[in-house]
Amino acid sequence: MNRTSPIIGWADTLNSLQNGLFEEERSRSAYWDEESEKFTVDANGEIHGVNSMGTVSRKRDMFHQIAHWTLLSPFRLLGLRYNSFSIHLQNGYAIARMHHRLFTHDMLRQVLVISLLDHYLPLSEQKGCGLIIGDGYGILTSLFLRSGYMKKIVTCNLTKSLLLDLTEIKKSSPKIGVALASTTNEIKAAFCDDSIRLIAVQADNAEIIREMPVNIATNVHSMMEMEPNVINAYFNILRSNKSDQTAFYCANRLYKKLQGGTVTRFMEYPWDKNDKILHDSVSHWSQWNINKTPPFLHYRFGKSRKVWHRLAILKMSPR
Repeated sequence: MNRTSPIIGWADTLNSLQNGLFEEERSRSAYWDEESEKFTVDANGEIHGVNSMGTVSRKRDMFHQIAHWTLLSPFRLLGLRYNSFSIHLQNGYAIARMHHRLFTHDMLRQVLVISLLDHYLPLSEQKGCGLIIGDGYGILTSLFLRSGYMKKIVTCNLTKSLLLDLTEIKKSSPKIGVALASTTNEIKAAFCDDSIRLIAVQADNAEIIREMPVNIATNVHSMMEMEPNVINAYFNILRSNKSDQTAFYCANRLYKKLQGGTVTRFMEYPWDKNDKILHDSVSHWSQWNINKTPPFLHYRFGKSRKVWHRLAILKMSPR
């Protein structure tokens, strides 16, 4: 049945996703088939096992806070070029506290992403939707919500990852209106409902996002794990949504070979020669990894490990 009303509210949204955890997903790559088997999550946010969506440390004692603050100093300096960086950084610290986690390199990277976006495309001037494709622990979505800008935020992910994202987002935004949309009619209804701030969409239903006016879309470190046909589908959605202009921020490895042998190359994504590129470079804050091995900060050497980030205003498809 093609429902006209989305699933509304945190409890019903999370329970619906939990009930769908064992359903097959067309958009899940061989990589995510393997990764999703390594962890479990439920509607209460209980996580067991190991997942690759980012690092989360619950060790928030003074020693770990000082250690991470020191290690993150070079990355905070990268943010000083952006006028709104300090605001988004404070939002990041607040989100970390509400998520009961340490403010780590993963979180600072997302703060830098939203600061870069705010620099080129002031968020206060964006009247449509923000779209986060493949968020990790809901951090970038939480930052967008806490900024207070944009009419709606749409977050799209595989079912298990989306459930994990939302359980984290709920910790920092428990009072916002949330809806889970699965059909065109449902997402239209959610968009028109002023009480709904966040719209969740499972990856297999991503086509319905065409009905949204997407001003800004992001994908950070997850498109490189997708099959080429799924990447192409997302670009088609972005180029044909209801907005007159869509900016896409994409940060992924230049080259990635998936478990099934599929190779993805950033420069071979379906970019168009008429896309207006606002930023195009190596992502310096993504080229480093922090771990327990001295000297603790480690550079990702090798072309296959180079992360590129591009912000482009996409050429829209004719309507």
